[in-house]
Amino acid sequence: MAGYSLYISDIPDIQSGHLCYRHSGNELPPSDIQQKCNLIGQYLTIYNMRNGTQPSTYSNDSLLILCEVQANECSAGFYGNTCNKTCGNCVNEATCNHVSGNCPGVIPRCRNGWKGEQCQTECEQNEFGADCSGRCGQCLNVTTCNPINGSCQYGCQDGWIGQNCEMNTAALGGQEVPVLQNAGIIFGASAGGLVLITSIVVAAVLRSCCIAIA
Repeated sequence: MAGYSLYISDIPDIQSGHLCYRHSGNELPPSDIQQKCNLIGQYLTIYNMRNGTQPSTYSNDSLLILCEVQANECSAGFYGNTCNKTCGNCVNEATCNHVSGNCPGVIPRCRNGWKGEQCQTECEQNEFGADCSGRCGQCLNVTTCNPINGSCQYGCQDGWIGQNCEMNTAALGGQEVPVLQNAGIIFGASAGGLVLITSIVVAAVLRSCCIAIA
């Protein structure tokens, strides 16, 4: 075992791997060895060369008896070479890849308000939702919406309604319509008869013949 080397590689070939440790003493190593390798790979190779070039104090025989080998990965929620990096905002509290830090490749990948493979990038202006895949509506004063649920903090621009200010009210009657804030029940006359609309926050009615009852 004297003069042994440890290699980390992605294929079972030490020539393509990286040297992690090499014993250089003339005496046998201790029976209990703890060696830390800050490298990433799929294969751990323990190599002991005996080709006649070894020191005279080494035996010509190469014998290795393993009682136990432990290879540990990062704890859940951490990743990186030394497991000192914290996972991002993966959807459903899923843990990230312990090597790359990427969240599981599902759709959606990230929690509301976050995007990127590691889910560590906040939504940009006018984006919201899981993976920031949603687009903000027509918020009042062209403000950006809530990155979590897409709601507009100060209400909608004139001519727009809906939870996220995504509905153009002109399409309802073919003309521009006013927006009444905090209306309770609104009765509006239309070509098809009497229309009853219940609204808590925002209600829109046609300019022609309408009565609002708070």
